[in-house]
Amino acid sequence: RCNGVFNAAEVLFDIDTGAPMRLALTPPGDAPVLTAHGTEDPLVPFAQATEFDAALKKAGVESLLITMTNGGHGFRSPELDQRLQQFFDKHLRGSPAEISTTAITVEPRK
Repeated sequence: RCNGVFNAAEVLFDIDTGAPMRLALTPPGDAPVLTAHGTEDPLVPFAQATEFDAALKKAGVESLLITMTNGGHGFRSPELDQRLQQFFDKHLRGSPAEISTTAITVEPRK
């Protein structure tokens, strides 16, 4: 059960060119965002992840983008799991943490 209003960021992309058409964001200081995106994603181009990250930062929303080198549209990584735990500990428990945004290399899915 949730006792609050959750706002989301929404990006709409042109279906032909892949260019961002519109970005509707919540106000600065809204919930932080962590995105992990595969460089070989066949469904959502990696460039869209970088554009989304930049737009969130420009709007004053804390955003972390973790590049998953060789990753497709879904991946597993113990290193990513650790960073997600740090992110949640920092933002939900108030624990101090520095979360690395260094790229993580994963095995390509076959």
